[in-house]
Amino acid sequence: MNSHSRLIWTISVLTIVFLMISAILASAGWGNIATAMRPLDLGTPMPNEPKDPTPFPSGSVLDLTPYPTSDVPFDQIPETRGPAVTPPTPDASQPYHRSISRYYAAMTSNKAAQATAIVSGTVTTVGPARWTTSDGARPTNPWSANNPYTIFTPDTVLAASYLKGGPGLSSSPLLMAVGGTVGQDSADSEDDLTTFNVGDKVIIFLDQQVPSQLQPFNGQTLWRVIEHYTLDNNGNAYNSYRTLTVQNLLGEMKLGN
Repeated sequence: MNSHSRLIWTISVLTIVFLMISAILASAGWGNIATAMRPLDLGTPMPNEPKDPTPFPSGSVLDLTPYPTSDVPFDQIPETRGPAVTPPTPDASQPYHRSISRYYAAMTSNKAAQATAIVSGTVTTVGPARWTTSDGARPTNPWSANNPYTIFTPDTVLAASYLKGGPGLSSSPLLMAVGGTVGQDSADSEDDLTTFNVGDKVIIFLDQQVPSQLQPFNGQTLWRVIEHYTLDNNGNAYNSYRTLTVQNLLGEMKLGN
């Protein structure tokens, strides 16, 4: 088949296809192909489309029921709480235990300035422990929230020297070492500030801020411990928090300033 024959054959096929499409569209209600192919008016419904569609509901989507508001600022709205619950006080007969925790900062010069006396010496006696009541007896209920008493151990130090204070002070100061055991009751500390052993060589910072009912104690001045270092045989001073040479500790006290 030459090129001329192919062209005639192609036109014939396209004509047949065009007529078939026109017949199909006409049977579907679209009229002839020319009508089907013309641009549609935006307002003109498509064939077989309802001419009166259900209108969209009128009104604004913002016409909603408003959420109730308050003129009271948020941070001033009163808080609603249930009734306060007070934990019951344990029975007075139950064994009492108190664990003492402290915030520690070296601040050696400040503690040296605060101390009435600073003693270097050897621990000679420890205990026995007792309550801080005037007669040493157990409080009516040590578990009471209003109980001001605790347990302490009176310890004695034989002073080798007074680094501060000294004149007129005892050669064997009596210490109020908080903690100890009395019968079924006890108190202890998380550190060694008030823990002493017979034979320990120590440097201790003392003042007289002890409960008034304990002053004097057995005819002696009772001293509160505000700092405590134990000395080893290598020239070091240490406690639960730090270790340094005795010379450095003495330098930190700044007693000569």
